[in-house]
Amino acid sequence: MKKVGLVTVLFNSPGVLPDFYASVEKQNYQNKHLYIVDNSTNPDSLKLTTELLQSVSFEYTFINNEGNNVGVAQANNQGIEQALIDGCDYTLLTNNDLIFDGEDTLEKMVSLAETEQCKLVSPVIFSYPEKKVWYAGAFFNKKKAIAPHLFEGSEYEDVIRSVPDECDYAPTCFLLVHTSIFSDVGLMDARYFAYYDDTDFLYRAYKLGHKVRILNEPLVFHKVSTSTGGGLSLFGAYYLTRNRIFFARKNIEAPSCYLSVIFTITTRLIYPLFRKTPLKIYRAFIRGIVDGVRLKK
Repeated sequence: MKKVGLVTVLFNSPGVLPDFYASVEKQNYQNKHLYIVDNSTNPDSLKLTTELLQSVSFEYTFINNEGNNVGVAQANNQGIEQALIDGCDYTLLTNNDLIFDGEDTLEKMVSLAETEQCKLVSPVIFSYPEKKVWYAGAFFNKKKAIAPHLFEGSEYEDVIRSVPDECDYAPTCFLLVHTSIFSDVGLMDARYFAYYDDTDFLYRAYKLGHKVRILNEPLVFHKVSTSTGGGLSLFGAYYLTRNRIFFARKNIEAPSCYLSVIFTITTRLIYPLFRKTPLKIYRAFIRGIVDGVRLKK
């Protein structure tokens, strides 16, 4: 049985942890190891984690950044590196704001990867509590430097026959990665800190010919943007803007690179004119634009 290392990053959201650890505990796949990287700036998540894991049957490892938020990209790297050291055949990058629907989620993903020799596997992911499609495939749009999710917000029954077998991109909120991918592609680029680190990673894989195999079953529920607050938080407005520009400059060839940067800057400048955007959010957009252009490739 292949060894799977589940890598998850804690950040100041203790409320989601009971469901997450319960989901890991009920998985019937035996050869698994959970790597918990604590990026939290307060002790609540780690304290609750310690309490919740006292009675679990699976093996786990703490990586404690001692109150220092090193960013989700670097924290994922810490977990991945330890999983590689421990001889894991696969790494499952997983947010902890997830609920796994069923005892065989991990088993099904590994089985598909092994049977079809897939190196990147993602299931269909539902939003929670809406239980609508959140992810069912995605393809890169180079002119806008995005990878929009297909069928987002749809009823699963309406799109089940349209979900592709494979695609360019899947978010790393629940992505099974074969160890060889890290040798091929490298680790996450820590300069992103948060947002677009997964887009960058999957784009590098895409350029090397790796596709994401989609398991066409809604096995996971995602409590979207629990810790970051989403795109219109100060955090999201800044990092989504900065990192989208940086991603385009770093990865996309001309002329699509120029088009995507111009598109991003233009939409961030015009967006507040049509919506009641707080001044502090507009300033976050501006800082994101400036830093995205300045950040060294």
